[in-house]
Amino acid sequence: MKAELSAFNTVVGAASFLQGSFTLATLTTAAPGIAGALGFTTTTVVTVPVAAPVILGAGLVLGGHLAYKHLKDNKR
Repeated sequence: MKAELSAFNTVVGAASFLQGSFTLATLTTAAPGIAGALGFTTTTVVTVPVAAPVILGAGLVLGGHLAYKHLKDNKR
C-alpha cells in the first residue's frame, strides 16, 4: 500500500508542473433584467486545469489497483 501511495503522490506532484487549461464549455445566455430585454447576452466559460484529468486518471488507476488486490487476496 505504501508503494502505491508513493507512486500516486509522484504523479500528482508531476502533474502540478503542467501549465495551462482547456475549455470544457462555453455557455451564452440572456443577460438579466433590462439588458436581457434589450437583447444583451452574457457568456460563461468553464475551464479546467490541464493537470485535473491526469490526477483524476491516477486516482482511478490507484483505486482499481487496490480493488483488484483486495479481491485477489480475499478469494474464497
